[in-house]
Amino acid sequence: MKVFPIFLRIPSVIFILLLSGCASLPIPIPGAGPDPYEGLSQDDRDALTLRESNMVQVQNAELESYLMNVMGKLFGHDVLVRENIRIALVASGDPGAAIFDDGLLVWKIGTFDHLKNEDEVAAILAHEMAHLTSEHHETDMTGAFMDKIMATGETAVIFSGAGSMAELWTAANSVRWASDSLLFPSFSREEETEADIEAAKTLVAAGYNADAVRTMLGRLRVFYGDQTEFVAEKMFALDSDGGNKTSDIRLTIDTDAVMRNLKGYAEAKWGKAYETFVEREAAVRMTLARDFPKRKRGKFKTQQYQNLLASEAVADWFKDHRVGFELARLVIEDQEDVDTFHKAAAYLENSSLTSEVFNYDTIFKSALRNEQRDVASNMAARLINSDNATLEHYLIYGSYETQLGDPQQAIAVFQIADQTFSRSQDQTIVPLILSAKDRAGIKQGTTALRCLDPTLTAACLYREKQ
Repeated sequence: MKVFPIFLRIPSVIFILLLSGCASLPIPIPGAGPDPYEGLSQDDRDALTLRESNMVQVQNAELESYLMNVMGKLFGHDVLVRENIRIALVASGDPGAAIFDDGLLVWKIGTFDHLKNEDEVAAILAHEMAHLTSEHHETDMTGAFMDKIMATGETAVIFSGAGSMAELWTAANSVRWASDSLLFPSFSREEETEADIEAAKTLVAAGYNADAVRTMLGRLRVFYGDQTEFVAEKMFALDSDGGNKTSDIRLTIDTDAVMRNLKGYAEAKWGKAYETFVEREAAVRMTLARDFPKRKRGKFKTQQYQNLLASEAVADWFKDHRVGFELARLVIEDQEDVDTFHKAAAYLENSSLTSEVFNYDTIFKSALRNEQRDVASNMAARLINSDNATLEHYLIYGSYETQLGDPQQAIAVFQIADQTFSRSQDQTIVPLILSAKDRAGIKQGTTALRCLDPTLTAACLYREKQ
């Protein structure tokens, strides 16, 4: 077991802030830079938020309008305005949705392939809205602080030390998980079930068939499998010795436990020890039977939903994006697979329905999966140069340059990312800047001072050094 003792002499008020899960010291951190969100329009802020969480946004007016229309049926226009609800479609073939605490609701477009009717669409939307209106984002600040300690660059350490492309691919997904855990605070198992129950009540009130919550959970269970409980190990301890005015604080971090927890969280698919889908479905069934025994059930609302997906504009749009998803999942084993790769890439480049960002990101993911370092690096560089790169693109490209023995180029890329994204990404970016500067023999300057932030200290100490 690797244990790092850190001795600090700090006023007791700072100690209290640390224990309460405060994200940073209440003093300016040199070298932090300006807020990249300042002065941006709402659309631009949303786009940057999605890039920070490694999501590639795709746009379809018909689908976005449809989702907002269902939200209106569920909650009414006034509620949507009050909560500042916006819909963002993102490029993923997996089913799922998420909501930010500022009202941005993210919908993976693959979700449409797994739902059969509008009632199930409403069930997912109502579930996410329940997280927002129940203020689940604000709960368990201590748990959120522990999440940040775990993600404070231990994933960045994997990144900077990845030797093979397979390791780099694994690290990429680990960092994607880490950024998601910071941007989407992990809800507890109780909160997930509570959101299911609130969604069912909302569907009853809006005239939908509330059994759709149960069938929706069943479809997710078919895709993801049922979760088993994961219990995190204790990762750090704080011990205090000293007088009343000041304290000697010993912060002990068990890095082996950190890495085991990271593995456990990543394997849990949903990031937390949620109740199984079967248990959640049972809770919804019990609530409906108890509270709404005479509710109107009827048939599911299928026709409008199926007509929308079958319309020429939407169907063709989906068809081209599915080509991208298949390309991203492609494993090249023989010449036939190589031909498939080139054919799909050429198809996307000629499509008027997919964006340049989607095309480059798709080829990027396929190249990573198939050990094509140069292709992946080239795609990431194109996205960086066009100012459309996600956090993952910056980290992959910079790590690749580091492995090629060009830490100066890596530093430049990491610092661009540092200027592009908000402080929520410091846990990943700052340790990589420090590591690249170590390799180049450059003094750390004000970058190192940012390690005073307690959520960064572990990452700064544990960064990979040459």
